[in-house]
Amino acid sequence: MSGLKTDQPSTQWTKMSGRLMVIIIVVATVAGVALTIASFYLNAAPTGTTSMMGTLYINSGGQLGAAANYTATYNATLSSNDGVGTLNLTLISGTSDTLTVHDYAVTGLVADPYNLTMSVGGQTLRLPWVSNSTIWKQNNESYIASWGATAPSSQQVGLISPQDFPGLHLGYYLVLILTVPAQPTNDIPFMIATYAEA
Repeated sequence: MSGLKTDQPSTQWTKMSGRLMVIIIVVATVAGVALTIASFYLNAAPTGTTSMMGTLYINSGGQLGAAANYTATYNATLSSNDGVGTLNLTLISGTSDTLTVHDYAVTGLVADPYNLTMSVGGQTLRLPWVSNSTIWKQNNESYIASWGATAPSSQQVGLISPQDFPGLHLGYYLVLILTVPAQPTNDIPFMIATYAEA
């Protein structure tokens, strides 16, 4: 049996070149950075610094589209730096201007992908991010708050009240819509506009 050979398992490891190791490290690093950046944009860290535009719509009928003695639409402009700023309302349509205050001090503003919260004239407002509404379809991809004395639940979202805006009767329906100019169309805001000093 001296001529019989048996195969022994090889104990050698395949050696990795230094160049291949560097390529693997670079690819892993780039992937890690990309995932971190994607996570930041998808989660959009909360901010108190922003500029937004939108509208405030008022209907004395107590709900959206109701027959009303009074309706009005205002341009809404919000500017905030580190959570402190202003909300300005300018009448653009309506038979008269029922608001007695048009410039509001804003404090405690925080915008994130899901809500915009702020204190306006000492009253807390919360505007959820709305991306798939059939009621405000033309205003999807916006922060929206609405309430009305006779409005169905489908027409009420967030936290807002006529009491927040001096001059409005308690039974009025109102919708405040705010969005970032040039906001990309996505399910959540991927970026928040930066406040610019005038």
